[in-house]
Amino acid sequence: MKTKTITSFAFEVKGQLPQILQSVVNHSASPAEADMMLMGAITTLSATLPNIYGIYDQNTIFPNLYLFVNAKASAGKGRLNMCKGLIKPIVQEQQALSDVQSLLLPANSSATAIYQQLALNNGHGLIFETEADTLDIAMRNSFGNFSDGLRKAFHHESISYLRRKENERIEILEPHLSVVLSGTPKQCHKLIPNAENGLFSRFAILYLESNNSWSDVFCSKYELNTLAYSLLANRIYELYKRFRCVEKPIEFKFTGKQKTLFNQYFNGIQESLINDDNFTPSIRRMGVITYRIAMILSALHLENCKCLPSTINCTNKTFDAALIIAKSLLQHAMQFYSSLPEGEEASKQYTQKEKQKENLLQMMPNEFSRKELVNVGKTLNISIRTADTYLREFIASQRVENIAYGLFRKVEIQN
Repeated sequence: MKTKTITSFAFEVKGQLPQILQSVVNHSASPAEADMMLMGAITTLSATLPNIYGIYDQNTIFPNLYLFVNAKASAGKGRLNMCKGLIKPIVQEQQALSDVQSLLLPANSSATAIYQQLALNNGHGLIFETEADTLDIAMRNSFGNFSDGLRKAFHHESISYLRRKENERIEILEPHLSVVLSGTPKQCHKLIPNAENGLFSRFAILYLESNNSWSDVFCSKYELNTLAYSLLANRIYELYKRFRCVEKPIEFKFTGKQKTLFNQYFNGIQESLINDDNFTPSIRRMGVITYRIAMILSALHLENCKCLPSTINCTNKTFDAALIIAKSLLQHAMQFYSSLPEGEEASKQYTQKEKQKENLLQMMPNEFSRKELVNVGKTLNISIRTADTYLREFIASQRVENIAYGLFRKVEIQN
């Protein structure tokens, strides 16, 4: 499989991130590592934000995310384990107060054991495993289908299981499950063998390129990073306690303009791949993932707020950061999709359309009308409908602004 250039995002959005996540990016050695550590931290912390919710597609959803870091052996994905340390004080508190509750769910268990622990945690839990085979083996050896449970938990749908010895049926009405996995491409394909597998669209999949250079194995940065993550963990613990103690759950909201831009962006992406039914679920669920990322970033921005609000309104900076991350995650998803049997041809079509779209924008003057865009599009064999779709995408990604009715201007990209 030929790798494609994928846009890095962590350093681009660093200035728009909460202070906790800025520290995560600052302690990363490369753009690729920063992407991995940022998404690892965001996904880990998605399990530590109780009592915050949002309304998405007429459903109540919570911050929980699924992440799979896909990389060859010795590519550096082991550093992801530092994100696990961000919840150490929370886990230690649980162990001190209870013999049965634990936010961390053991992946090397049967599906029933994981469900039992999730039930003991009142539906809350985090699976964090740096060797994806561990979870895959558990899924294959389990009575019942744990993959089905993962698919349901992504949308907080109820999970039922039977305790055979006690002949007792247990139901987890509203699971709040987060998952962080890493593994090799072969391990990823075992977990997600094809595009029709429902886990493909539910996971944010992040590729980590191999680093063939030798690293200084005696570098003192490890101790500095360990100390930094330990301090961050204490700050996260304090914020977790505050969210846990609120009297009424806090609602997260987009502004009206943000909702419009959000719909324009994802509608444009979906229309560009309208003939590919296998990838459409990934686009739609990337909308959910993006909304959850914005929710998490907004919650973490409240670290220094003396009193938690009853409603969290997403700021434009946070909204923009979430969309930038989503755009890159879609590229990662398409990279993985192209490695699946159903995705190779679709990936070629997607790449051709991206090149066509870029050519169209480059050929336009600084200010132009819709009519001019359509006429230039015809020279590139772009239909009127497709030209309008590209225009909506340019506006949603803030590369073009609408300055008057039917008139548009290119937006200069700021470094």
